[in-house]
Amino acid sequence: MDPFIIKQGDTQPSLAATLSDDNGAIVIPGGATVSFVMRKAADACGCSCEDESAPVRPAVKVSRAAVIVNGAAGQVRYDWAAGDTDEAGDFSGEFKVSVAGAITTYPSSGYIPITITQDLS
Repeated sequence: MDPFIIKQGDTQPSLAATLSDDNGAIVIPGGATVSFVMRKAADACGCSCEDESAPVRPAVKVSRAAVIVNGAAGQVRYDWAAGDTDEAGDFSGEFKVSVAGAITTYPSSGYIPITITQDLS
């Protein structure tokens, strides 16, 4: 999957995705909610740490509600908020669909690669 690229400090464009499984686009039922979660990408050892003797999972940078654009087609969108893109670097993102307390995460394998490029100012 190609990385989503946005400039540091920007809040547009929104991150749009079509959630899918092995059978194609999913249907997001009425009453469902969707959230977006993003954290700093892990390095090659599977962690993000300066001291490899104490691997630490990166902290969650973003965890907010997303917008269901077209539930029948599995289309969702995350609208960036102030502070979401204030740190340049590589991040991993995912959408979580909650239906009556049951949560399913997309993509189910891997993450959405997100690159926030450094602003010149």
